[in-house]
Amino acid sequence: MTSAWAALSLPPFAPDATPRERAAACAALDYGETPMNDDAFNLSIRKFLKTVGVHSQREIEQAVQRLRAEGAVSGNERFPATMTLEVPGLGLSVKFDGRIDLE
Repeated sequence: MTSAWAALSLPPFAPDATPRERAAACAALDYGETPMNDDAFNLSIRKFLKTVGVHSQREIEQAVQRLRAEGAVSGNERFPATMTLEVPGLGLSVKFDGRIDLE
């Protein structure tokens, strides 16, 4: 009976390789996984964040303009703000807290 460990082929190590060097060599092995395109990944993130930033700023500006037109704000207020980033497929939900200052 052959164990699963016997099927693994480890990279050759130098006799004086440190544990960190051995771990890095093992991490570099290709176990048949599809490689990720880091450039496309980073570009996708940047594009998403740019869209969120542009639309969020527009929404905040329109809300302030509407309230100023109604006389509900004078223009020197500070508003607590929160933003939640959710990526369900990654199990990610992160809340960001900040403040919008009108002055």
